[in-house]
Amino acid sequence: MYPFFRFKSTALIGATLAAAIALPAIVEPAVAQSREGATKTMGTRYTIAGRQRMLSEGMASAICLSRLNVEQEENESDLYVMRNVFDWYHLGINGGNSGLELQAEQSRLVRRKWERVDKVWQDLSVKYDRVLEGVYIPESDFNAIIDETALLSDLNNSLVVSFRSEYEDEISADGGLGNALLIDLYERQRMLGKKLSKDICLIAQNYNVEESRASLVETVGIYENSVRAFIEGMPALGVPPAPTEEIRDQLELVSQNWASIRPIAEAVANGGQPDLDDLETLHGTMEKITGEMTQAIEALVRFKETAKN
Repeated sequence: MYPFFRFKSTALIGATLAAAIALPAIVEPAVAQSREGATKTMGTRYTIAGRQRMLSEGMASAICLSRLNVEQEENESDLYVMRNVFDWYHLGINGGNSGLELQAEQSRLVRRKWERVDKVWQDLSVKYDRVLEGVYIPESDFNAIIDETALLSDLNNSLVVSFRSEYEDEISADGGLGNALLIDLYERQRMLGKKLSKDICLIAQNYNVEESRASLVETVGIYENSVRAFIEGMPALGVPPAPTEEIRDQLELVSQNWASIRPIAEAVANGGQPDLDDLETLHGTMEKITGEMTQAIEALVRFKETAKN
């Protein structure tokens, strides 16, 4: 763990923590239970696994922005929180955590996927520790962190897919498969926001510019289409419209804020070079959008619980 005195404001840490988790406090690990006993919390399990993708991309974005002195204190605080929340979730997914309503994993398939994530995370977490301790990170080490974090995100996505394939019946019983998948899509949107910020920052850093720009082009397109699909629905892809007025209103706020920064993202995707003002504007607005998506997810979870009962 890292001393809080490294950061000037613990309020930043508290705000980031609230946005990152919005789940019960940490308590002792849960004991193993049967698949049948795990059914009622399988939706939560699926959501937490999916949330790791957002945290992976968020850590990469935070370290990149901090390196360019964009809201450095805030991004170091974000990195501190996301690193520790990721570790908390990661251990809970495999070994169980009753505070997170997670039972110890029983599926061999899921455990194998988790072990692949764990192998990368054991090395990467040490590198993030060095960053948070204030150790100078040369460009080669920064590049290695970005590469490993991209791999971590991909492996976590594979873990989510394994959850869905292994526990589809249980997820369906826990408030409906459709609702669980919609929550996962909303969570993915938060991840895409972090990824978009990361891609633009990496272009500013001159890190694998061609690859980063290609990734940005894809991310901008997916993000734009997803925002409208969540509001209006996209039946061809099985995406229903926002199920309640509260969720729709929240998503409209996301759409409005996204429209304000889309020209910057598109300009960079089309070959432009972002300056520090662009990065600060993108970061501030994307943080706002992440908070709005979090509120939409919370409203969707409440809707799912109502539907289940």
